[in-house]
Amino acid sequence: MDFHKRRGDRIFIVTSTCDYIVEHVASLLGISDYIAAPMEKVDGRLTGKQCGIVPYQEDKVKRINEILKKDNLSLEDSYAYGDSINDLPMLMMCTHRFAVDPNEKLLNHPDLKALEVVNWKE
Repeated sequence: MDFHKRRGDRIFIVTSTCDYIVEHVASLLGISDYIAAPMEKVDGRLTGKQCGIVPYQEDKVKRINEILKKDNLSLEDSYAYGDSINDLPMLMMCTHRFAVDPNEKLLNHPDLKALEVVNWKE
């Protein structure tokens, strides 16, 4: 993240995890933007129901495109990092694509050759 912060990049966490959890993790990491599974709130309380599009597989692309349009952003010189086959649609839409400690399904996918594989566990 330091690399992207030094460049002045806008950083997004994109995950199918519930937004109320991601909000706290993003805050701890100093990231203000995230795309997560939207959870319904009534009178400020979570109902336990999802509302809206959950960013999972192809729906990650939909949600990212919504933000790009809303905030007049482009993916020119964009970076994406993912570890599973579920991240592949998002990875493929970006300029710089990284499979970070990829799971077995992603490692065996034919599109892996379009990604740079990196190990962050060491």
